[in-house]
Formats: sequence, C-alpha cells, structure tokens
Amino acid sequence: KKTMASNAISDITDEFLVCQVCLEDFKQPKMLPCLHTFCQPCLERLLATEPVGKLDCPTCRQDVPLPQNG
Repeated sequence: KKTMASNAISDITDEFLVCQVCLEDFKQPKMLPCLHTFCQPCLERLLATEPVGKLDCPTCRQDVPLPQNG
C-alpha cells in the first residue's frame, strides 16, 4: 500500500529524474535555458527531425539557441 509520502516521492522522481521524451532515467542529462532537462540522445533525435539549427523545448516549446559547435 502506497502512502501519501511515497506517492509524493514517486512524483518528484518522475518529474526531476526521468526524461519526459523517453520516460526513462536520464542518460547524459542536458538542461535547456528554460530549465527543462532531457537526455542528450533524445535531444539529438529531436534535432534530427527539426529544420537545421532549430530546436524547441519538448515541454514548453521555447526556442532553444544551439551552440555553434552543436
């Protein structure tokens, strides 16, 4: 039986330790300027589907400036 505290811990884990793209624990976490965090491989896969040099945050859709070297 889950307690309210264990539910809260589970929610925190899901929100802060799980990539919202692949829904797994972070692998090579990268934080965007909007402060949302994703796995680097997930961001690279998303970038491959976007116009060159453009990426929007998967959570809030904020435009993410990309570094010159990728």
